[in-house]
Order: sequence, then C-alpha cells, then structure tokens
Amino acid sequence: MNLDERVKEGWRISAEGYSGIVMNEYVQGEDKVWSDLILAQNPCAGKPDILDVGCGPGFFPLILSQRGYSVTGIDASPDMIAQARKNTALHGVLPRLEVMNSHETGFPDGSFDMIISRNVLWTLTKPLAALEEWRRLMKNDGRLVIFDADWFAGSRCPLLKKLEAEDLETYKARYGDQPLSYKKDEEDKARGWRADMPLPKEIRPIWDSNALRFMGFTNVRSEYISDRVYNERKKLLNRIKPMFMVCADKKSIPEML
Repeated sequence: MNLDERVKEGWRISAEGYSGIVMNEYVQGEDKVWSDLILAQNPCAGKPDILDVGCGPGFFPLILSQRGYSVTGIDASPDMIAQARKNTALHGVLPRLEVMNSHETGFPDGSFDMIISRNVLWTLTKPLAALEEWRRLMKNDGRLVIFDADWFAGSRCPLLKKLEAEDLETYKARYGDQPLSYKKDEEDKARGWRADMPLPKEIRPIWDSNALRFMGFTNVRSEYISDRVYNERKKLLNRIKPMFMVCADKKSIPEML
C-alpha cells in the first residue's frame, strides 16, 4: 500500500473507537465550548456556510447543525463518514456529509464562508496542497480556522519526550490507561504511518502560520486554547503538545478603476 492507502486503512481500523472517544466530548457537554469558539470566528454578518474538512465522526457538523448553521462535513475515510452519519442522525440532524479528499474536494470555487478543521493537517500526505484547495473553496472575505497541536514535539526534543513519558505515568496513576481508538495489537496498522508523514517534522503552529502567509492568506494569527477546550485529564496528557487555533482570512481584492 502507498502512504495514502495506509492512512485510510488506519482510520478504517480505528473509526468506531475514534467515534466513541470524540462523541464522549458531546456526552461530557463540551459541545458548547467548541461551538462558541468556532462561531466567535464567524466572518459574516449573518450565518456562514461552513465546511468541516476531515470531519471524522461528525462532532462539528453535529453541534453546529443543532445550532441552526449550514455545515458540510467531508472526510477521506468512508468509515468515518459512516460514523458521522450515524452520530448526527442519532441526535436529530442531517448535515451534508461526503467522502472526499481534503486536497481535492470537487466543490466549486468560493463555496464556503468559513472552513474549519480539527486534528487534520498532520494526517495529510499533502498538507500544502490541502491548504491551497481550502483557499480555493473560500469566498472572498472568508475565514479558515485550524485546530491542531504539535503532536510530535517529543520526537524532536529529548527533554519534551522525557516530560511526555512522565505525564503519561502520572495519567495512568490517576486515571488508568489513556483511551485508544484501536486495539494494541493493531497499533502498527492503525498509526504506523505517522512517522512517514511530513508535518511531524515541523514545529507548529509556526509552520501553519508561515504556510498560510506564503499562500496569500491575510490576518494570520494563532493562540493556544487548551485551557478553554481541555478538561484536566486532557491537559495532563497533552501538556507538551497543547491545542492551538490558527485563523486566516481570504481578503477580496478591490477592482482597479
């Protein structure tokens, strides 16, 4: 299998387990925190048309649809889209959910006011191509909002790797084993492709901000948001890799007289 096929197979293996982990956020009442954070970035005077790229089991399409917003979710994994359709239908909403590659969607130019993604860019074999595609899909004066973390900081720094191991031991002592979306004996197939991806080698969100500016996005800014979106368990487990938010705009170019 090539790298893209290995990634898709990994998400097939872990789709149901990942859905359980993500939807636990809904059960724990984290939907309001996330929806408020997303909608605070709305670039429109009214309700935006939103695209969730790499929607996984449908958490963002669910919580935004429940609040009356038009949202489309796409994911390259058919198994994830199946989970997303099940989860959204279970809670009484039916957003548009499609199997599509993040870097080649098929939507017309300028289809969306707002594009969001969470924990997606690091999973892509062609992250720059994906960002180019997302820019194409945005309307003028639209906004891109990326939620992610530097998940592989420990692999580049021995000190951070040591701290990560210590935090994991503390987590186990307090809460037990961390939740996984796959069985231990399936770890290589489920996530063995991680070491071959391009972004684990990059420092983030520095990489994201630089890439977006290079592509012509404006008003690029980033901030760490772990204190807003993580409970104490997640803060401990992710202390060396806090969640960040990067926002960037696609500004219209005034016509020359």
